[in-house]
Amino acid sequence: MAEQKDPIDQDALAAEWVPQLVALYGELPEGLDQEAKVSEARTRIERAEQWLLERERDAQLLATLGRLCAQAELWGKARSFLEASLSFEESRAARIELARLAERLGQADEAQRHFRRAAETT
Repeated sequence: MAEQKDPIDQDALAAEWVPQLVALYGELPEGLDQEAKVSEARTRIERAEQWLLERERDAQLLATLGRLCAQAELWGKARSFLEASLSFEESRAARIELARLAERLGQADEAQRHFRRAAETT
């Protein structure tokens, strides 16, 4: 399989931190099989964790890391990052990611609670 270029230019993020680009960094390319998806997510997690050293209170970065960890099937890390994100800023997207994670783990009541909170978030 040909190597795919990151849709987010890391140099651009280094020059100007844009939350919308950080969110896009958590979206993996379409058409990856599960093994490639996990591998790409783990590569992106390593990069994003480096950014976190300087931006430890960045809610969007934490949510992006949570999403990437879920895609890499790192359930505990995903939950921790998403909950940390919400501790700094309430976010519909982070709530939905937590709900989806709870669904994947068979925690229907928790998933419903997060979906309900997401619906209440403006």
